[in-house]
Amino acid sequence: MRKQLSIFAVLMLLLPNYASAAEKTETEKKNRTEPREKVVTAAASLYSGNAVIIDHYLSDQEYTGPVLGGTLEFGAMYKRSETLSWDLDLTYLGRGYSQSTLIQNISNPAGTSAYKINRFNADYGTYYNWNPAKNLYIKAGGNLDILFGMLFGVPDHVNNKVSADFQTQIKAGAGIKYGWNFKKCGLALQANIEVPFIGFALSGTKFSSSVDSIIGAGILGGSANPFCFTSLHNLTGYNADIEAELIIRKTTIFLAYESNLRTWNIHDVQNVRKFNMTRIGLRVDLATFSRLNSTNRFF
Repeated sequence: MRKQLSIFAVLMLLLPNYASAAEKTETEKKNRTEPREKVVTAAASLYSGNAVIIDHYLSDQEYTGPVLGGTLEFGAMYKRSETLSWDLDLTYLGRGYSQSTLIQNISNPAGTSAYKINRFNADYGTYYNWNPAKNLYIKAGGNLDILFGMLFGVPDHVNNKVSADFQTQIKAGAGIKYGWNFKKCGLALQANIEVPFIGFALSGTKFSSSVDSIIGAGILGGSANPFCFTSLHNLTGYNADIEAELIIRKTTIFLAYESNLRTWNIHDVQNVRKFNMTRIGLRVDLATFSRLNSTNRFF
């Protein structure tokens, strides 16, 4: 009888440990089959819009015309954070030149001169995210933007033919997003704005390009320092967009209107780059579960 009671007491002592172990195993199994929402989002989109360009090194006139491009975007929450996100955007904008009267160029008002443009941007940002109400998301933070662009004057720019743009800017940014979730799809609207406030820019003078100042080209190389500190006193602008999204499980189709402006005056040379564009694209969550009704932030 005592032996039976001893066995029963041992079993009673082991039972809580067995239940705890079983519960832990079940939790681990659930975590393996239902991963946490550390999603990497990838997106690709196409740009179409209008450019306004002023470059007083090439010409004192305003040039306008169509511009095309595309962008790749990646974003996620940081691995050990539920509120901090990052994103990386790679963007190209460009426009060639055609002598055909049927094809519009980026040209001066008389149509006698035009610009060819190639422009590359790499932008890395970090943001804090808040979710003050269901389906309402707010973010604020900063990013580092690196720009490289080439502007070619065609076909009759005899003296000044090429202008180079190179800038590194630290920008402050914020965004807001609100969504509606239905049974099999979702809708969302978002708006973002970014403002550059400090950085460096490459700039020539009215008499020599920045490239001449670096390599010493021409009869007399440029004497001005082409690498210039920038802040709100000599460079201003913004990046702003409004976007509508249709969310279907892991895939999002989006349509956006975007306006980008940079204006700077360095070495008494005025420059303006303004792009008003429509963007359409596809965003995919690189994970095995649906974005609908999830707690993903937007990036």
